[in-house]
Order: sequence, then C-alpha cells, then structure tokens
Amino acid sequence: MATIPNGFEKGMVGPYDVYAPDGHGGIREDFYVRRGRFSAPRRHFTVHDFIAPGTGDAHWRVQIFWPLRLPFLLLDQVPGGRYLMFGENDRNLGWIYSRTPDLPDADYAALKARFAALGYDPSRFRRIVQRPDQIGKPGFWSAGIRP
Repeated sequence: MATIPNGFEKGMVGPYDVYAPDGHGGIREDFYVRRGRFSAPRRHFTVHDFIAPGTGDAHWRVQIFWPLRLPFLLLDQVPGGRYLMFGENDRNLGWIYSRTPDLPDADYAALKARFAALGYDPSRFRRIVQRPDQIGKPGFWSAGIRP
C-alpha cells in the first residue's frame, strides 16, 4: 500500500480494508488500523462507499460519516485486481491498494509511472508501513510511528 500522505493517515501501521456489498446498492468498507506502533490496539472504522451509475465503476463517493460524501476516483486496476489506483480530481491525494501487504519495488515503480501519466506527482507517494522493519526506511511514511 502507498499514499500521497495526508493528515488522517499519519502514524498508521498495518492498515487494511475489507470491502463487501452493503445490501442497499453500495459497498461496506471495514477499515482496520493501528496508530503509532504495532502494539497499539487495532481500531476499526466502517465507511460506506457508493459508485455512481454509468461511470464504469470509476466515480465513487465515500461516506466517512453522514451526510458527508467525498469524491473518490478508481483510476485504474491491474489485471487480476492485484493493485487498485485511487485518486481525486485535483490530483492532491492518491492511493495504491494492494491485495497483499508487500508491494515489490518493480510493481511500485510501474504504478507510480501510471500515476505520472495521469498527471500526479509520483515523487509525493510514500509506502505505508506494514511491518516493524519498514519504520524509518527511505520511501516509507513513518511520521508519528514509534518502533
């Protein structure tokens, strides 16, 4: 997983999402994360996602809390769904979602190149810490994380 860092994600370690139909035409997103260190309690957030009809599943609205629904774009997905690329119209935020916690260097470089082709600044991306040995390593966003 990788992100163009934002305030909500500061100090995240080992985050992951579980998506499922919500039974009302939307998607239930269960987000799990620890903050600041791997020994912290895992927190759970439920988010509701809605896909705009006629957009080829590309235009999402993410409802973190009612009534706020934030725009979210599915920019691309690698065949087989191994990686998903999400972003926003203004190109200030972007995310790489992976089905596994590890993101091989070659795949990460290729995904950042795809973001660059869409007008994003790939140098702004940072990998999200998934294991303790990644804390403080170049290219990982370790802000607010303690070993």
